[in-house]
Amino acid sequence: MFCFARLRPSFPSPYRQYLSHAAPSHLHSRPFSFTPHRWLPRSSQSLKSPASQRGLPSFREQVARSTAVRSFSEYVKYPKVGYQIGTALLLSGFVYYYAATETNQISYRNERAQTGLSWPPQWTGMSSNVRVVSELQLKAELERGVKTLLDYISFAPKMMQSVVVDVYAFAANKYFHALDGERAAYWITGLNIAIWLAWQIPRLRPFMRVHFTHDPLSGKAYTMLTSTFSHASFLHLLFNSMALLSFSQTSSLWMMSEQDRPEHLRQARDMYHFFAFFVSAGLFSSLVSHVVSTRILFPRIINQIAHNPHAKPAAAPLSHWASSAKNVTGSTVTASSGSATASVTASTAAATASASPAAAEAAAAVPRILPSLGSSGAIYSAFILTALAFPDGEVSLIFPPVGPFPMSYGAAGIVLLDCVGVLRGWKLFDHYAHLGGAAFGALYWTYGAGFWDWTRRNVLGEKPKSNAGL
Repeated sequence: MFCFARLRPSFPSPYRQYLSHAAPSHLHSRPFSFTPHRWLPRSSQSLKSPASQRGLPSFREQVARSTAVRSFSEYVKYPKVGYQIGTALLLSGFVYYYAATETNQISYRNERAQTGLSWPPQWTGMSSNVRVVSELQLKAELERGVKTLLDYISFAPKMMQSVVVDVYAFAANKYFHALDGERAAYWITGLNIAIWLAWQIPRLRPFMRVHFTHDPLSGKAYTMLTSTFSHASFLHLLFNSMALLSFSQTSSLWMMSEQDRPEHLRQARDMYHFFAFFVSAGLFSSLVSHVVSTRILFPRIINQIAHNPHAKPAAAPLSHWASSAKNVTGSTVTASSGSATASVTASTAAATASASPAAAEAAAAVPRILPSLGSSGAIYSAFILTALAFPDGEVSLIFPPVGPFPMSYGAAGIVLLDCVGVLRGWKLFDHYAHLGGAAFGALYWTYGAGFWDWTRRNVLGEKPKSNAGL
């Protein structure tokens, strides 16, 4: 009855008359009070008046004044590059230290063994060349390999033994007459083929995507090295292997000529030098691509997404063989013949049927960050080094079939093509990695020979004499 009495004054007058006549007599004699109880809140006039009339800010206004609204870009944590830079320097330094130590040990042993060798008459005057000693030792090792191989296949038919020996003889003859840089390229190509075979096993592909592709947004650093030897498609592997075997010869020839300077240490093998050069070039090119992606492309993406609410990450796979690392949401991988890439972020405003053409066009303008794999950056270094060392040399292209033309023109043209790709935003190749490899090749042509000799002089262990002491 209390609630009903509180609502009574708000009823229209006909209803008030009906209630007054129809109610029992004992209800008319009951007093009703409109005074609220103590435990009910009293309405304050100050709360009913607008805040502008009181001159005091409302609660909402006070919260808005005390709490600053953070933008979308302020919530995003930008990837760091210090860990990747330190890892690249550490790995490159370790590889050079190991290569210099092995080269010094081989050169020192050959230098000591020269006095105990019987030299053929046609090699008179070359007995002080430690490279000749290495070639004689290599020939003896290959000949012993034939005997060991025959012992292993002695149970096989004579025809099969003959075929196996012929194949071994062809490979051994090719290996023996190659330069040390080309021999290193053979070993690198063998490693690339083994990793490519791992890509072809479906059960290993998730592992390969995580550990053999370098994603700048994953936070990993060791993948800058592993991705250098990784090729997911056969054409990618084929073209890179052919280019590596070609430019390894000229690069090794330059290394030999530079190491024969009078002030440099005697050197019996150049294979370790080329391997250290290849690994460091691959690390440097991957590092350049990583820094550009995290310091230039990523802030640009965040800025465009902050001003474009229609931009969304794409999750549809773009190829049959790979997707990106599983800790990156919505990433995919695509293969290319020069440098296989993986698209990480894409705009899909057209995914909804109601999206406007303007929104779709704005969303499509959001750039992408592409994880990469392949040895293209290291091969670029060898190519630029060759072009600077032998500018009058000629080179031909297999695809498209063009040539021959001066190597210096080819180097300038391919660098210009990558610069255009960077400016135009082409995504077929990792143009930043290519330009990083080209820069490393130019720097190595200028300072590489002196740095290699300095490293050999400062590692631990026995060292050979300098060429001036011959």
